[in-house]
Amino acid sequence: MNKIGVLGKQDGVTLMEIMITVVLVAILSAMAVPRFLDFVGRMKARTETSTNMAYIRSARSEAISTGVPTGITFDENQQALLMFQDTDQSGSYSEGIDSLIIAPIPIQGSTITSNTFPNNCVIFNTDGTANSSGQMSFSAWSDSVVTYTINVLASTGRVRLTM
Repeated sequence: MNKIGVLGKQDGVTLMEIMITVVLVAILSAMAVPRFLDFVGRMKARTETSTNMAYIRSARSEAISTGVPTGITFDENQQALLMFQDTDQSGSYSEGIDSLIIAPIPIQGSTITSNTFPNNCVIFNTDGTANSSGQMSFSAWSDSVVTYTINVLASTGRVRLTM
């Protein structure tokens, strides 16, 4: 038997090769985890904003279907929103007078960063138009750089999401 053939052939891996692979995987994981956590936070904020947008659109549909002006009010202190019928047509939520449709819903995964709606609410008329144009911006708790904005156009009642 030839000694060169025996020494030149390898089966399996050495302990050193395994250790190098483990170290490389650990380094790559350590670099990826913070970016992944930021991504998860941004997606939670986007999902929450989309949910809030769905409530606003629901208020518009409610106003059209019931024939009663319906609105959403935003409580920035408690980070919550609620849907109501504006029965007294005051342009804002009047506790005890207006009919509450959906109780306060906490905003989770994001925070309200700006609100341009008068009286912190948007009210839809029975023809689907809004009482005023405005926007509300949300940002993720973990990343205040990325902001999602809900825009409402008064003349049409159109509700859309922008980044």
